[in-house]
Amino acid sequence: MYCLTIDSLPNEILDALLAPLPARTLATAALVSRRFHEAASACLRVRLLQTAALGTRELVLECHAPSERRTPSTSCRSSGMGPLVGDARLGGWYSRFGFEEAPEREVLLDEDELFAQLCVGVSVVQRGPARGLFMSYTGVGDGVLRVWRTWLSDAAAGKGDVLWADPWKSVGLRFSVEQMVLQEPVGALPRRRPVSDEPAVKYRLRLEELLVRTTQVLLALGKATAQDGAQTGKAIIITSY
Repeated sequence: MYCLTIDSLPNEILDALLAPLPARTLATAALVSRRFHEAASACLRVRLLQTAALGTRELVLECHAPSERRTPSTSCRSSGMGPLVGDARLGGWYSRFGFEEAPEREVLLDEDELFAQLCVGVSVVQRGPARGLFMSYTGVGDGVLRVWRTWLSDAAAGKGDVLWADPWKSVGLRFSVEQMVLQEPVGALPRRRPVSDEPAVKYRLRLEELLVRTTQVLLALGKATAQDGAQTGKAIIITSY
């Protein structure tokens, strides 16, 4: 007797079964088998493209020193998605974002200081009618970048890699780096201390690209969509934007 299995289902039926599932469930379903992975991945890709087309929702980036929390956020524009280093698994896919005007950050390392820190946060927002007024706000990922002295030197020479904000590499930033001339304050007296092996240095970092794990974007967009009804008539005011 011929026994039907779920793997023997026509593609159309399998797609119809997976289509209503939320993004988190789809990501789990992708682990069932190779066929489920292909079907779930296709469904997630289509869903991401459809959701990203909503004109009132956008992705914003916060990137600032710990002492500069009032730095304005930066709007991001999608520039595609795909795997890094040939990783074809869904979990290895990243959504790439650029900027209309690439923001710049200055990093100053004092003598013998090994690294600086940048706080990073990525959110999906739905803007209201006025600046700083959000109708919805959903976090995608956050963390702290450690910008090491050695990395700055390598990046200024064109050898820098992506900096990741978290151990799971869910959010990363790609910079172009330029070393700046560090001038002594006017009227400063000559120093008589021995020259340090790690002198004070200053760099200008220009944000070139934001990388966010695609599954994180999908989960955040799904959560934001579910919250739309609950947020009707309400607004979140973020005064630093």
